[in-house]
Amino acid sequence: MLDRTTALDCVRRTRAAEYACASSDFTCSATTIVRAAEQPGGRRFPQHRPRLAMATMGQGAVVTAEAQWLDWAQAELGGLDRDTLFSLKTLLRINAHVSASGQHLSGPDLRYICTSDQLRQLSPPSGVRLELIEQQDIERAYAHPGFHNAVCYTLDNPCPDVLALLAWDGPQMIGMAGASADSAELWQIGIDVLPAYRRSGIGKALVSQLTAAVIAAGAVPYYTTGPANIASANLARSVGYWRAWIEYTTRR
Repeated sequence: MLDRTTALDCVRRTRAAEYACASSDFTCSATTIVRAAEQPGGRRFPQHRPRLAMATMGQGAVVTAEAQWLDWAQAELGGLDRDTLFSLKTLLRINAHVSASGQHLSGPDLRYICTSDQLRQLSPPSGVRLELIEQQDIERAYAHPGFHNAVCYTLDNPCPDVLALLAWDGPQMIGMAGASADSAELWQIGIDVLPAYRRSGIGKALVSQLTAAVIAAGAVPYYTTGPANIASANLARSVGYWRAWIEYTTRR
């Protein structure tokens, strides 16, 4: 069983490792500015350099910045409350500052998590068969191209695909959900369904049953969407996911 306290503790540990801060910085009411540094335990995404990222779990906020941006971040952002930090006016100021280094501020990335007590166990429509594939056989999922929102199709990815759940309508593969081990504790769920089969409950069933498999494996499932992808956010909520954190990060 995965409960809310355990899941949020995992998120705070992972965020703290990525942001080079203390886990408690995500529960205080202030905005904390820290110098970016490589630490074990975070998600394994490649980082764009120089880096500035900011996140909130609903209370205060944390900004992590490379040395060349640290003084600016402390002076310009350190005294802001959470709402002002994430306001459009402030985001535009940050974007203007980092653009001099060839970067732009990307986001918001809306991150959702699910726990055992919130998960809705959903089945696919009649006639649709689901097939679970584990990491040692993941190339069987890669044999079906075009589901890039579900799996990465590469065996050497730093965030490897560890589970895939395939949906079949007779001999045709019509949808796939995948779980990538973005960190040892946080596994991200991705979903892709062929256009002709959307809005039929297949996506919800795939995400629901793959989420259960992630929890059974001892990891915390999380799901990402952007603010404009209403359908994706609604799918996550319908399965039992709830928003745990929001973040922006610089990218080239």
